[in-house]
Amino acid sequence: MAQRTSLLEASVVTKNNGSSSGDIRAQGSFQTVSYVNGTYSHFGNMKMCALVPGVTVNPTFGDSDNIQTWVQPANTLITQIDVWCVTAPVIATGNIGYEVGTVSGQGEIVAEIADELLDGGTTGLAINSVAQTSLVEVTQSQTSFVVSAQYTGADRNIFCNITNSANASTTGSFTFVIQYIDLNSTVAA
Repeated sequence: MAQRTSLLEASVVTKNNGSSSGDIRAQGSFQTVSYVNGTYSHFGNMKMCALVPGVTVNPTFGDSDNIQTWVQPANTLITQIDVWCVTAPVIATGNIGYEVGTVSGQGEIVAEIADELLDGGTTGLAINSVAQTSLVEVTQSQTSFVVSAQYTGADRNIFCNITNSANASTTGSFTFVIQYIDLNSTVAA
């Protein structure tokens, strides 16, 4: 199966058990990868990428009625999250934003920005547009150093949400692209 997006180009063979393997072209070179349950694994390196598709705006406004969940593997650190518009929504005049959290409807990893994708409009989101989010940062001047919200020592659910402030006639579709580091991996010398 071949898949091409504005983010990456892949030629992947899908197996009967739902897992896949093959080559991926990133920045002009091929690398061996595995694709299992929405996650591209880049062998020989700690960088990973998970695709969380199917998040839509709510037809009546508020949190998405299709908040999607991804299981962040144990001992990993999220380094970047992008929101990719796959199908553009149409809403009454209003805002469209996003948030990512460890609790549904919360923004512990990416705080809610209610008008980041659309600010007071009805249309205007281009198909294949990508918004780079800002991860919640740990305050460095505390009396004790705390664990980053992007790190987990055990498998946990991550909830990807699109928010909107007005009714939608077309719900659209968004994919969250989550880049993370597997701290269990080792890099070949």
